[in-house]
Amino acid sequence: MSETLVIHFQDPTQPVVDWYILDNQGQRLGAAGHGLLQDCASEAVERRIVALMPGERVSLMDAQIPTRKRQRILQAAPWVLEERLAQDVSSLHFALGPRQPDDQVRIAVVGRSDMQAMLEQLESADLKADAIVPDFLVLPWQSGEWVLAVGRDRVMVRTANCQGFSIDRTIALEMLEFLFQDEEQTAPERLILLRPENDPDFPQALETHLGASIEVDDRPYQEALSQALVPQLERRPVLDLAEGEFRLRRDEDEWWHPWKPVVGLAAAWLMVMALAEGVHLFQMSQKSQALDQEIETVFRDALPDAERMVNPRLRMEQRLNALRGSDVEGYFLPVMAAMGNGMASLDNGTLRGLSYRPGVLDVNLRVQSSAALDSFKDTVEEDEQFEATIQQANTRDDYVDGRLQVRLRGS
Repeated sequence: MSETLVIHFQDPTQPVVDWYILDNQGQRLGAAGHGLLQDCASEAVERRIVALMPGERVSLMDAQIPTRKRQRILQAAPWVLEERLAQDVSSLHFALGPRQPDDQVRIAVVGRSDMQAMLEQLESADLKADAIVPDFLVLPWQSGEWVLAVGRDRVMVRTANCQGFSIDRTIALEMLEFLFQDEEQTAPERLILLRPENDPDFPQALETHLGASIEVDDRPYQEALSQALVPQLERRPVLDLAEGEFRLRRDEDEWWHPWKPVVGLAAAWLMVMALAEGVHLFQMSQKSQALDQEIETVFRDALPDAERMVNPRLRMEQRLNALRGSDVEGYFLPVMAAMGNGMASLDNGTLRGLSYRPGVLDVNLRVQSSAALDSFKDTVEEDEQFEATIQQANTRDDYVDGRLQVRLRGS
């Protein structure tokens, strides 16, 4: 393996990055750098480039897709996951991870604008990446562990071979406490924290919140990341965001050019097969129309008050959820992200407590004024899928204690 330049973006739309160089044994060469992307361009000569996408821009989801063909999985993923996503699938990019033990496929979802922005930033510095990886997936992980690393303004967590997340540092302790105590999560056998270079009190604070002992890895986290990244560079990374429309063109891709005539013959054969498949699809469409009619009959029987039959499966699931008080899938992480934006809008505010129950998040804050409380509410509601209500506001001498409730809009 040749030497590698690792570029860690803090924001894919901005040219400010961290970077470091690995030799062919995975040892870091020289000190890590921080600055403008163009400042590290001179380090890229004859080196492989791996770009790290900020983990908070990436969501990992599992889906049951009944095919083993990678291209067909990519084509089906947006429509299989559509009902679980807050954004329009046309604005999102999907990349495949490994198939899970329960035969579901791990799928990464990231904004197309984030991928385009990162590639444009690299191109403006005359750099061409060989892989784009979520930053939390390069943490050094072994089975039974949760591994945490504290960055400049985020905490990265890897909980499995292809599972993890990055969260804003201001809410990291509270969210980790919630996840650690969640009965649906499998408690890790070991909690490992890569030594935070700028926050020596973080390990003790984390132990206090989780009520569990933490093993501190004394290696600087960039050195630990370097040693964990090396095995991935010797093969395909566990998850590379650069595929589909954002697949990176590499020099080794040119090997197949002599095979173009063979590919042409294969394409002609596929056209014949496509005609046969077309006949089959026509037959299946006839059956589909009959099924659609049956679905409409069931829908009208179940929801006689519905004026239009739009997405009947989702409408019926929503009605069932409302009847049994179940939570909306995928609610927790987006509402925590919206709350993190609200906290970032405060000049001087303190999060005093969180209480979560299905579909509802109660937040206790201490802020300087009622105006600051209103600002927090307005910032949360900038995400149009949520609404925030001020339940209580008690004014003291020089601060205000407030309690807000955040829920899905219209729920």
